[in-house]
Amino acid sequence: MSQQQPQPDLVADGSPPATQQPSSNCFAAVIENRAKEVGVAVLDLNSLTLHLTQFIEAGRSYTTTHLLLDAHQPRQLVVVGSLHHEVAGAAGVNQVTAAAWEQVHLARSAFDDTKGILAVQELTGWNDMGASSGINNIGGAGAAAGNAPAGAAGRVLAKSHYLAFGAAGALLQHVRTHLGLAMAPRALQVEFDGVKHHMAIDRDAVTSLELLAPTRSRAALQKAIASTASASGAAAAAAAVLQAAQQDMPLGTQGTAPTRPIAGTQGGYATGSSNYTRGRRRASCKAAAAASCSSSKGSSSLFGFLNHTATACGARLLRTNLLQPLTDITTLELRLDSLQELLESPHLTLELVSLIDTLPKNLDKVCSNLAVRPSGSAGAAAAASCKDPSVQLGRLVSSVILLRDVLRCLPAMADSMAWVDSPLLKAIRANLGQGELQQLLQETEAVLDDDAQASKTQFVNKVQQCFAVRAQVDSLLDISRATFTRLTEAIHELAAKYRASTGIAALKVQYSSSKGFFLVVPEQQQGRQQAAATSMHGKGYGGGGSVAAASALQLPKTFLVLEKRGRNSTCVTTHELNALNSRLRDAAADCMMLTVQVLEQLVSKLLQHMPLLQRTLDNIALLDVLLSFFQAVAGSEGDFCRPVLTPAGPLAITQGRHPLLAALREPGFEVRPNDTFVTPCATLHLLTGPNMSGKSTYLKQVALLVVMAQIGCYVPATFMSLSPYISLHTRIGTSDSIESNASSFMVEMADMARLMARAGPRSLVLIDELGRATSTADGVALSWAMAEYLLALGAHVLLATHFRQLEELAAIYPSCKLWRMQVELQGDDIHYTRSIAPAAAEADSACSHYGILLARTAGLPQHITERAMQVAQQLEAKQQQQHLRQQQGQPRSERCLGQVYSLIHKLGCVARQAAAEGLLPDTAAAADTASAPAGGVEAAVAAAAALQRCQPLLAGLKQQAEKLLLQAAKQPQGAA
Repeated sequence: MSQQQPQPDLVADGSPPATQQPSSNCFAAVIENRAKEVGVAVLDLNSLTLHLTQFIEAGRSYTTTHLLLDAHQPRQLVVVGSLHHEVAGAAGVNQVTAAAWEQVHLARSAFDDTKGILAVQELTGWNDMGASSGINNIGGAGAAAGNAPAGAAGRVLAKSHYLAFGAAGALLQHVRTHLGLAMAPRALQVEFDGVKHHMAIDRDAVTSLELLAPTRSRAALQKAIASTASASGAAAAAAAVLQAAQQDMPLGTQGTAPTRPIAGTQGGYATGSSNYTRGRRRASCKAAAAASCSSSKGSSSLFGFLNHTATACGARLLRTNLLQPLTDITTLELRLDSLQELLESPHLTLELVSLIDTLPKNLDKVCSNLAVRPSGSAGAAAAASCKDPSVQLGRLVSSVILLRDVLRCLPAMADSMAWVDSPLLKAIRANLGQGELQQLLQETEAVLDDDAQASKTQFVNKVQQCFAVRAQVDSLLDISRATFTRLTEAIHELAAKYRASTGIAALKVQYSSSKGFFLVVPEQQQGRQQAAATSMHGKGYGGGGSVAAASALQLPKTFLVLEKRGRNSTCVTTHELNALNSRLRDAAADCMMLTVQVLEQLVSKLLQHMPLLQRTLDNIALLDVLLSFFQAVAGSEGDFCRPVLTPAGPLAITQGRHPLLAALREPGFEVRPNDTFVTPCATLHLLTGPNMSGKSTYLKQVALLVVMAQIGCYVPATFMSLSPYISLHTRIGTSDSIESNASSFMVEMADMARLMARAGPRSLVLIDELGRATSTADGVALSWAMAEYLLALGAHVLLATHFRQLEELAAIYPSCKLWRMQVELQGDDIHYTRSIAPAAAEADSACSHYGILLARTAGLPQHITERAMQVAQQLEAKQQQQHLRQQQGQPRSERCLGQVYSLIHKLGCVARQAAAEGLLPDTAAAADTASAPAGGVEAAVAAAAALQRCQPLLAGLKQQAEKLLLQAAKQPQGAA
């Protein structure tokens, strides 16, 4: 291959590489067929987990594929080569992923599912029971260790994930051949990830909702908030926003916490401070938290607000959860039970926080350092590193030390959780306190010396490597180390002898991997030697001559000059020192070879327990995420509540607050809570109000609270209830696309086309300002048609708009509700209350021309705004006259029947909802009858009578139905 391959995060000396992103040691492969079926395989080299997923893409944008890849952030993406396409449309997934990820093209033959199954079997040990090779082996021996599905289930998964196994075969071939990495047998675990248990979030929503990274700088946002808090009125607010826009700049990934801590810290993802003491890592990471904008009181992304994790694997799990929230109520309830117990037992939680801070910062590399080795097939550099005993020994020593440090922390964590009650915390405690883990610790400590550690000094690191194994474990190793020690002492004794014989008291002994031990003579000592030589022989040296000649005369004849380090010192050696270096090099090689043999035997035993170690890391990551939720909730002001999850029900939020806005607030800035109530009877909610009144913020607030609830976290509200959504779609903001030569209107329509193609009845859709980039008539017409489509679809839609014509949707469709952000007029100034309230379509707003008022405060000339007000009033008067003429021409009977239709629709919605919840299983027929137009008012009364268990809810509706029935009976027959 012509392109340079990235090297995975495998460091010989155990020191973690510097990085700025949450762990990105993943590689992926993707393939699709004619039926738009996509197979995805993702290999995480840190946790040694192979994720396999196969699904059908619903649209041409490949949103599900993007979401899965975004959750793992692969460093490379293996795809079918452009010259090897054998199926129509195979280039589709290649084209849509080319801009986001670096692609590696392999032949179509590499994506063979049978070869992929065999490769997976080899690395997982699924065929250890002696069955014949093939699909039937899946679920064999590995199932006992929890690393594979059972036999019959494994065969079903192999048949249903044939594309995923083909992608896995190509991915493993790429890792082995091009990256030069070899994995130990039985070290890999396989997870079959399904998309049906996760909420799908489109990529635009991830950006617009600021789930992972902020869209503006924290300083500019805080300055805008402070300016808005210190001054009231539209003029001050507009000035603050303009000033913030001038100072704004995109931060990219600065909102995410770094995966590696700064020097001297004890954790990779610490953020900020809270009302609780977070341990020494919280204090040492204060500078890192300030740099990453992720403190609990300065978070400008949801990831930064929630991320208080102490481990890299915990931060990765949190990031994955934010991109793929859960929809399984049972799993979410387990998390909420655990978080509730942590909040009710702060002493236990703080103890766990301090204990998890003691874990190694590169905890996630425990499994990969043990099982992944350079194979030497990726080039000469990799082959040389494989043959170098010091590199191999350094990797082994750091791997075993890391495992020992992790295992030593587990008993204290398990003991601190001895009295937990929630099932999830009990399961974590049981996994962390297993006796098998303690046996592994005993076996490791029996071989590894207590003082073994990695060092950045070359000779000290070599000594640590040679003495990493305890004494009396291997007799030959003890003899080699004794020889190594004697030779080292002999070199230092020889240096002392040279100091005494030459009179150079400052003679130093240093070591380098290339030269071995050598002597360093300071410059001032050379001057003294020159003076002594002059007084002894009666002659000196003038200013002429070369520096090398002068140095040669200044030094004793037995010293051989190696190099001269500027004007400060000279590096020298002797024949005797060279001989000792040669013997020392041989002794060190013997020690390293024997130490490698001992540690290889230990690692081979540890690899047999790899599934146990992987489950342990998964439990630590989950516990870290739960503790991070605790710190985010406990460290924030205001009420947080546990969301109530129901299989089918409304979205109800009482006194909900924007989590990021509350975290960024300044003194004197008040965060106004608002309510939300979206039901199957009212799925479309129109939100109107002046510019800058908070419509977009309210939409994002609802989405962020839903995401927090569906990852198992408490939400900033006094009450919240929801049925988990299966997808979240947003259309917020306008921008053109120069790359695709598309205007802002074209981009908006393309986004809406994808949105409507993927939205469903259990989708949450947020739309801000639809149809603004074209003419008013076309914008209103398109917005009206799209709103009607989403209304019929049954998706929960929040639509913010300035089009007054769309308010008539609330008068025509009972499932459409109209809301308005309240403002108060103070002369020509607008005071924003940031509160939402119901509104009527026909009612005149107290501030119907807020756009003109804002233009006046922004500095537009007064004669222009006055003329604009006159034109607006004339247009409004003409519109009102037309509306009155239409109302006067409508018979009273039609208005009455419209009310009857609205009532029938409401009763039908209530009946369906009750039947869906299992309250009234025998009323579905009555609901269908009530929804039929031919049923009339009698059907509505019958449906209301059938819903006896919903009497508190339907009593008022039944009375209205009876009144309307009497009114309809009084009408003439022709009108009826």
